[in-house]
Amino acid sequence: MKPESQTDRMGILQNSLSQARAGLAMPNLNSMDRARLEQDVKDLEGEMAGMQRTGGAPAQRAPSQLGRYGKTTAQEAKDAAAKEYGTGVAKDMVEVRKNIFNAGLAASKSIAKYQQLGGLLEGVDGGVLTPLGTNLASMANSLGFKLDKNLPNKEAAAALANEMALELRNPANGAGMPGAMSEKDRDFLVSMTPSSSQTAEGRKMIISSAIALAQRNQQVADFARKYEKKYGQLDNGFFDQLSAWSSANPLFTKGK
Repeated sequence: MKPESQTDRMGILQNSLSQARAGLAMPNLNSMDRARLEQDVKDLEGEMAGMQRTGGAPAQRAPSQLGRYGKTTAQEAKDAAAKEYGTGVAKDMVEVRKNIFNAGLAASKSIAKYQQLGGLLEGVDGGVLTPLGTNLASMANSLGFKLDKNLPNKEAAAALANEMALELRNPANGAGMPGAMSEKDRDFLVSMTPSSSQTAEGRKMIISSAIALAQRNQQVADFARKYEKKYGQLDNGFFDQLSAWSSANPLFTKGK
């Protein structure tokens, strides 16, 4: 086996030290990981200091004293790759956590807007003669839908409901967090047809479905808070438990 050069060894240690320090700088780091990383930094700095004192040669220690960094180049590379992967996964989970709680916070406003929108659409269906185009367009825009304010009331109502139905039918949208909806819920949304937007009953169903999805965002945020309290942080197990819970608590039951 080709002996490991002093330069290679020092480079590996420096790379591992940089990764350990980057890990310590991550937000929301739990106490166990922080302690492990702090020990990594201490071990790495100690070995590097020892090499510098001996002119670059690794300190001669008994096998029992080698510590976690007394490894071959291949082992160090493997460990460094695993650590880098873990750091990336942790960063991704922090972003997922932020999205979950942001969606939960925004849900209350969305629900209120959908309820207002439902009232406007009921006015259209009730034969109200007052032009509602501007109000509908403004409300639609606040929810991310574009609507021509110059359309007649019923045409505007149908156009908006159709846009909402298309949004709800897209599996990548509403309650898009993996595991947030059961397969039956997704099948229900996909089953919505463009004709649903043409009737008062269909438009009412579309509004109630949008409200249900916003409420599910609140439920997912609450589920995440409880999971975090129990396990310390979100991980892959969170999605497994959320999926099981969603299957047991469908959004849309038969006849809704």
